[in-house]
Amino acid sequence: MHTENLTILFVDIAGFTATTNRQSRRQNASLLQNFESLLKPQIKKFSGQLVKSIGDALLLTFRSPTDAMLCACRMQDRLALHHQQYPDEQPIVIRIAAHLGEVRTARHDIFGEAVNLASRIEAVTPPGEIYLSEAVFLAMNKTEVHVQSAGQFQLDGFDHPLHLYKVQQDPLLELPFGSSSTDLLPNNTQKHWRMTALVFITLLGVATTTVYLQDPPLAPAALPATTQRSSQYVTADLTAINDNQLPAEFRFGLQLAIEQAIQRIPGLYLAPEDGSVSTDYRLRVNLVMRVFPKPAELHFTLERPATPAKQQWGIQWSGQQQQQTLRQVQQQLIQLFSQITGVAALNTPPTDIDVPDSFYQQYLQARQWLQQGEQSQNPRLLQQSRDQLRHVVTALPEFRAGRQALCNAMLHLFEWRGDHSQLTDAAPYCQKLIEGAADSDDWLAYGRWLALQQDKQTAAKALLQALTTNPKSGQAYALLSRLYLQDNQPLEAELVLKRAVSLQPDYWPAIQLMAVFQLEQGQLQAAVANFKKVVLLAPENAVALTNLGSAYLYSGQLQAAADTYQAALQIQPEPFIQANLATVYYYLGRLQDAIALYQQALKTSPDEYEFHGNIADAYRQNQQPSEARLHYQLALRALEQKPTLTARELALKAHYLSASGDSANSQKQMKQALQQQQNNAETWLLDALMKARQGENSAALLSAKQAVRLGFPAKLLAVEPDLRALAADPQFLALLSQ
Repeated sequence: MHTENLTILFVDIAGFTATTNRQSRRQNASLLQNFESLLKPQIKKFSGQLVKSIGDALLLTFRSPTDAMLCACRMQDRLALHHQQYPDEQPIVIRIAAHLGEVRTARHDIFGEAVNLASRIEAVTPPGEIYLSEAVFLAMNKTEVHVQSAGQFQLDGFDHPLHLYKVQQDPLLELPFGSSSTDLLPNNTQKHWRMTALVFITLLGVATTTVYLQDPPLAPAALPATTQRSSQYVTADLTAINDNQLPAEFRFGLQLAIEQAIQRIPGLYLAPEDGSVSTDYRLRVNLVMRVFPKPAELHFTLERPATPAKQQWGIQWSGQQQQQTLRQVQQQLIQLFSQITGVAALNTPPTDIDVPDSFYQQYLQARQWLQQGEQSQNPRLLQQSRDQLRHVVTALPEFRAGRQALCNAMLHLFEWRGDHSQLTDAAPYCQKLIEGAADSDDWLAYGRWLALQQDKQTAAKALLQALTTNPKSGQAYALLSRLYLQDNQPLEAELVLKRAVSLQPDYWPAIQLMAVFQLEQGQLQAAVANFKKVVLLAPENAVALTNLGSAYLYSGQLQAAADTYQAALQIQPEPFIQANLATVYYYLGRLQDAIALYQQALKTSPDEYEFHGNIADAYRQNQQPSEARLHYQLALRALEQKPTLTARELALKAHYLSASGDSANSQKQMKQALQQQQNNAETWLLDALMKARQGENSAALLSAKQAVRLGFPAKLLAVEPDLRALAADPQFLALLSQ
């Protein structure tokens, strides 16, 4: 037996006895196994010695008091990280106590008063904390571990009170005691990525969801806490996969797996395929075919363009179990991103049933149609997706991913057509999504269904649950803010969007959510400023430029709007951008240019009734009545295909009828539109245009005032050709100055 001065750590699980009484023996054994397996690697890193395990406690010694405290911090943070990764598991909460003194060592054990004192300190240490004696405090390097006084304590067996200290925690850090997850996970090699994801949020040319709310008002949202973490970006390159080698539906499935993996990792975003955002890393996916019976190999390569360094992960592709293999791809990606970035990833096992290959192919094809239908607002694709998904889910009712996609397809069809049978039919699929281990997308789909059902309170709770599962769900933030706006709570809506930005300060879609809100609320200067930030973050993104152009348009800066739309068209000649630029030319009096652009937009979207209505207005102002009449008729025919019309659509129908000379029917449609919804600025503007064309100047002025009161930009009234008859009216001039 000999003696030496050592730093002693006591580590035990807080509330272990109460926990074991609630669990089975197998669960208790698993808890203890996790406890030791997570902590022992940290002990080795700091040259600690595990003296013994005593059930739910560890007795450790260190020659360096600083190493002992650094190890204590790492152990606390390792368990915190584990809980972030596996939130459904029973959390392990530990307390750690430290003392420095002389001990006797014999037969791989230690004895002495120093051991007893460390044990007494452990007894007063709160769960989740690290307490240390004054001896450790005086001997350690205080620049490496920040501590503060915990006060005087009267410990059992000691005559006088002892001054104890505790290690400080910082709620703004990634982990409470300051460790980096990069240092806690195995095989760490790289960090500091930059990544992004493309979110299509446009102001013109894309339909928006209308949510109807009833009293009582929504309670303030309990949103995720603010973080200082910056966003990071990566691109995924699937060009290395040959379509002849991999069926198209499985190529799409692989893309989904990559997107889902990235979506589950805080702070990481998938960059758009158009290259509009620069990235430091590129993830390449390569399929290597082999001669049967050797399996093919699927490789993921992480490349940094400026350096030759690469890393590869390979998995086996069986050729017979494609669906299961795609799930392995997803799990491999989650592990890959966790190791590379040091960011905690949700690594939960798949919960769906085994799906035969034939049904999984049908599901992937239907998902493709759903994605394309959402982006293009194409009801035919949405209907195809719904019908095929219904076939798959009928055969496999426990297939969660299929139910989620079917729920979304039906909701999109309801929003497009206003067909309430779609909402009713979606009920069993949407409601079942939150049974069991629901993920963020499940809660989001369920929340959308509830919002469309006008159950705003439950919808808000579902959306908050989606944000708890995935704090970077832009759709959840947008829909939750819409709920507050529809409930006449703009301050709460703005708070939701501010939190989205604070959680993702470098992620342009979050800033764009706020900018769109500001534009809709008439906060034009703030909207322009935020859209400029978006363009700085994504300078080659056509959607970002288009939204900035719309902000300029609404603020009356027509030439700036035209220049910005032109820049967007050079990147991506989309029809809605062409139509937006055409609208600016219409206001500027460049009618031939406006007509030419509307014609280009119609070549791509020949069934878009607003494009027909807009070009008809341009033809009418350009003194081409026959062409105007033709396109008004086409616009009216397209509107007649819709089973129900919103107030805005009824007002547009009235405008088209009035401009075509059908005064009686136009007045009936406009009256119905205003009865259906009286707080829509565009409806009142269309009423003002119609009355001005009919010579009812006083009534037109009243409607124009109402439009401005509800948020329509007054500056645009000055350039509206149909309001020229009001130009000399002092009241109209006063309205323009608002």
